[in-house]
Amino acid sequence: MLDAAAITQLFILFNAGDKKLINSLNAHNTNSIQGSQWHFSLEQLCSFYQTFYQLEPIAYLSFRKVLFNSPINHELKSLGLCISIAKPAKNVDQTIYCLRKLDL
Repeated sequence: MLDAAAITQLFILFNAGDKKLINSLNAHNTNSIQGSQWHFSLEQLCSFYQTFYQLEPIAYLSFRKVLFNSPINHELKSLGLCISIAKPAKNVDQTIYCLRKLDL
């Protein structure tokens, strides 16, 4: 089931250093963890979301719609985290995003 809270939970688990998530992420995309940051495209995030939660295939555009219509950034900010652009591109599907700790 497509759920914004479950997407947010991925970011929370990453920040907490959850071994299961980290191992799964490394197996799924070996270049995504850079220091204490998680770098991803929206398509990579969608694919990992499905793999980690062992879900049936989800339409990427549906995933993107749920992501963009959710309060994920607000929720992450309250936890001292943010998603920022690591490598801009001409459209959101090619942009590389980064989960990182907020600068205090």
